[in-house]
Amino acid sequence: MSFDLAFWRADGPLTAQDAQQVYQVLCHGGGNVPAHPAVDAFHADLLARYPVPGRDDGRSPWSVRPWHTDECVLGCMPYSEADAMAPVLLDLARRHGLTCYDPQSGTVHFPRNANTLTLRLYEDVVVHGPAPEDVRWVLERIGARAWFAILEDEAGGFVQTATGPAAPEGSFAVEYRDGEQYQALVDDLARVLPVFEGFLRGDRAWRTTLDFTVLGL
Repeated sequence: MSFDLAFWRADGPLTAQDAQQVYQVLCHGGGNVPAHPAVDAFHADLLARYPVPGRDDGRSPWSVRPWHTDECVLGCMPYSEADAMAPVLLDLARRHGLTCYDPQSGTVHFPRNANTLTLRLYEDVVVHGPAPEDVRWVLERIGARAWFAILEDEAGGFVQTATGPAAPEGSFAVEYRDGEQYQALVDDLARVLPVFEGFLRGDRAWRTTLDFTVLGL
């Protein structure tokens, strides 16, 4: 059994369900995503970093030669190589602006900008360098299953929101950390959006938009 990753060009984030549907079609010949020159450039860099074996060379880490079309690259590696290879491939995909889908976990990695923030929707979607439209896209999908979202920077600062098991019924918990951890409870997801947008911009005015109190941990 191999550890598989799929790479293609997308215009915006995808839910795990949508990405799985794209992946299934790509595995059967494609035709469902637009061709893009970044795919070819990514493939060239990929093989420069991890060559396929020659006839007398068994040193390649691939299970099979990566599948490459002008739409996508599908890579298969042994599980023993995944911990070392997957982060390198993900970083390479980000630099080429390609979405990466991990069918093992159902996680979608979408690159947007060069900023160092990361936006996550539960365990399904990771947006690297998010834009305001990505924040709105993620928050609109907070619900019974994807009940958690976090926007964080490289220094460990974050804002996050959760519903379901992490908040009283019908409400959303909004939290951030500044020495201590603070929390506010709101009953309208629209009140969460300015907090995430403010954190994304790098200002601090959002801290006064809700009634934050110190959360005892």
